[in-house]
Amino acid sequence: MKGTTQHCYIVKSPYLYATVEDLIFLKTRCDDASEIFKKTYDAVDHNQFTTVLPFVGADLPERSQKYLALCGCIQPIVLEFDNCPMRIQEERSKLIAEKFQTPMFVVHSGNKSIHHYIYFAKFADTVDEYKRKCQQFVAYLAKEYPNYFKVREHDKEKHPLVPDYLMFTGNRYARQANGKRDTGKVQIGKILHAVGEAGIKPLEIDAFLAEHKNTYKGSRNGKISMPEQKQPRKATLSFIAMGAEEGFRDNDCYRAACDLKDCGFSKDEVYAKLLEGAGKCNPPFSEMDVRAKVESAWNSDGTYDPIDRTKPYVFIEKTNGNYFHLIDNKLNSASKDVIKDIFKSYNAPFPDPMPVLEFKFDVHDDNQIDLANRIYNLFTPTRYHLMKKNDEVHEPHHDFPMINNLLENLLPEPAEREHFLNWLACAMRTRRKLMTAYVFKGAQGAGKGLLFGYIIRPLFGESQTATVEDEQLKSSFNGFMKNVCFIAFNEVAHDNSGRNALNSKIKSIITDPTITINEKFIRPFVIKNCTNCIFFSNESVPLLVERSDRRFNIVETGGPLTDASWFDAEKVIPMLGDELPRFAQYLWNIDIDISMANKLLKNSIKEKMIDAGLNRFEEFAMRLKNADASWFIDNVDNSLPQWGGEIYENMLASLPEKKIAKDVAVKLFNRLYPDGKASMKTLTTKLRLYHIEDGRDNDPGRTRIYKW
Repeated sequence: MKGTTQHCYIVKSPYLYATVEDLIFLKTRCDDASEIFKKTYDAVDHNQFTTVLPFVGADLPERSQKYLALCGCIQPIVLEFDNCPMRIQEERSKLIAEKFQTPMFVVHSGNKSIHHYIYFAKFADTVDEYKRKCQQFVAYLAKEYPNYFKVREHDKEKHPLVPDYLMFTGNRYARQANGKRDTGKVQIGKILHAVGEAGIKPLEIDAFLAEHKNTYKGSRNGKISMPEQKQPRKATLSFIAMGAEEGFRDNDCYRAACDLKDCGFSKDEVYAKLLEGAGKCNPPFSEMDVRAKVESAWNSDGTYDPIDRTKPYVFIEKTNGNYFHLIDNKLNSASKDVIKDIFKSYNAPFPDPMPVLEFKFDVHDDNQIDLANRIYNLFTPTRYHLMKKNDEVHEPHHDFPMINNLLENLLPEPAEREHFLNWLACAMRTRRKLMTAYVFKGAQGAGKGLLFGYIIRPLFGESQTATVEDEQLKSSFNGFMKNVCFIAFNEVAHDNSGRNALNSKIKSIITDPTITINEKFIRPFVIKNCTNCIFFSNESVPLLVERSDRRFNIVETGGPLTDASWFDAEKVIPMLGDELPRFAQYLWNIDIDISMANKLLKNSIKEKMIDAGLNRFEEFAMRLKNADASWFIDNVDNSLPQWGGEIYENMLASLPEKKIAKDVAVKLFNRLYPDGKASMKTLTTKLRLYHIEDGRDNDPGRTRIYKW
């Protein structure tokens, strides 16, 4: 075919797992650079994808490397970076456009990356040569522009400056300029240098490779050194040799794909090997299913999806026997007849037999459906849960200024803000239940709602976070605890009525590893408690906080945001969403301390709340033990008759000796709390609760005293 093929076929695809029959093939002259460039760039019927290289024909049995056409007079290198900040990606594209006067265009995927197509004069006649020169070009870029590029040092490289080397296979899908995602969002394309404009012509790539053929890691004499392959697991070899039974095919095939990938096999090699086992399954596993498992194994976020999301999925929930259907990632319950009609409307076959799955909510499992173990996980990790730590350095004032302003208003003290950021990062990154909670106490409009609605909810998942009002917290029903990993208790307010029962409930929510769910008309059941909590309140005493408390971090917020010069709701709220990915990466990159997250802040506002939450007997006992004579003198109602202030002041001098005359104590108590007076008998009984006993002094009159 070399040198004789006059046409090649540029491929357009509507979705990632399209069959060959679904593809559009555009016949293109191999010797016309402008036509190759234009037909690759132009979208057809809003397709999402195009392949990096064209194919030899329009009647292919499969989209594989052996049918690639390497006869075009120009050939592209497509650079894509999965985990790199958009700011860096845009700077990088601008740099490439300045440094290389060769045809190129970029495509914003509409998600997290830019696909940058760089066209050179034809530089490869074989797939291996194409791969090698793509990697050599990356090595050149890494040496010349180290702030924007890095070479892959081994197969599992996840550095954000390393491009996706799978783009160098040629048959890999790249984003289609101005194509439409399945969400309806357009993938905006922009031509940086068109063929023939202002002296632009395809450059010869070898000019950039000759000096650098041997400079990048993983190369020997300009040839790519493949990783040394290790032996696959026995289970993988068993699947290839014998297949698997229905109910186990999905998981066994996926795990085999992951294992072969880890052993150093290429994606096409893995696909070919697994097809052998797929044909031996009972019933046989389809080619499309195998392709989906291989794609999942190479998925950047590492999650596994055994079902086709373009079609409805139905199952019976094991514990309650109800029918559930999953459409567009939304789970609903319906009758069997209704679900059958749904499948008809999607022109999809109704499963027989129907899968039986059991619900769970496991924050440490990223996979939603486990067919082998018959599990449906109601927890779905957010994109922020799936981030990784990288080498980026984020400056809060520069990279997420509005989020930083909001945090500075909610936590004005730097030490408190640092403690909270560590606490939040620990909760998001480890997904562990922390043994402490945060209480934000302050003026209405300080930004408490913005913190939860625009930062915490997206970080932890809209459906996996909940806002609970004060009346719900006080209710005997607690269904709000189900299937959530973060709760904001809003406008909580402490009162003395039922204070002990409410305090016990809050303690249980914050620290108990399991919790009993009580809902109307349903028998109580126990779940694993995986929630982290924050409390918001405008009240002066939102919660009862005991002196021995080990659960609450209490902070006092700044004033209303409307008083801040930087705050304009219409401008700031959209910016919070734009800044969130950078803020999330900042949380991933800081050094976290889980033990510090479980330790409490010590500050004056907590001391005040402890004092405010004490009952009168507890407060009186605490002041006696602290020998706080001045507090007694300052707080007694000395307007009442028969006070005799000087006498009592002298008698309070005995407090450092850990004693006080009982009659003095009773009079002091009743002047401190005139609306809640107590007899000597009552006071004696109550003070014993706080380890203050009654007895006799050693003076001649054997005065009756309280001692501690």
